[in-house]
Amino acid sequence: GQMTQKLSHHVLKSYGIEIDRRLYETAKNKSSDNLIFINADATQYDYSNLQNIDCVTLSNVLEHIEDRKTFLRSLNLNVNWVNKPHYLIRVPMIDRHWVVLLKKQYRVEYRLDKTHFIEYTKEIFYKEIESVGLVVKSFDVRWGEIYAEIIKR
Repeated sequence: GQMTQKLSHHVLKSYGIEIDRRLYETAKNKSSDNLIFINADATQYDYSNLQNIDCVTLSNVLEHIEDRKTFLRSLNLNVNWVNKPHYLIRVPMIDRHWVVLLKKQYRVEYRLDKTHFIEYTKEIFYKEIESVGLVVKSFDVRWGEIYAEIIKR
């Protein structure tokens, strides 16, 4: 809930969705009038119940979701967007550490986090985003992570 809390100082309303009950319990203590934490699976949540949303932030989220395309399509359709879909996304890159690439080359478990379904390259990231009708507006790599602003085509 740390990022959601920081963002809440710059927006009218901020929602944080956390699947892990323990982390949710920690985060909800930081709730305020414009900061609401929800204990739910983001891939199954009914976003139509929330107020209109300008931007969805997915910070180190996508790599933990197996069916990312369905999740992104669902967000595009079910969020009450103020305008059109707009995302700020951060995901780790596969080459953030040389050990990841070496292990992959030797065809052994290479993910640094076993809860990841994917390790991104720039090409894979762009292809995935574009496959759901979105486009990368801006892209940067910092400390082995992709930082991107994504919009609807």
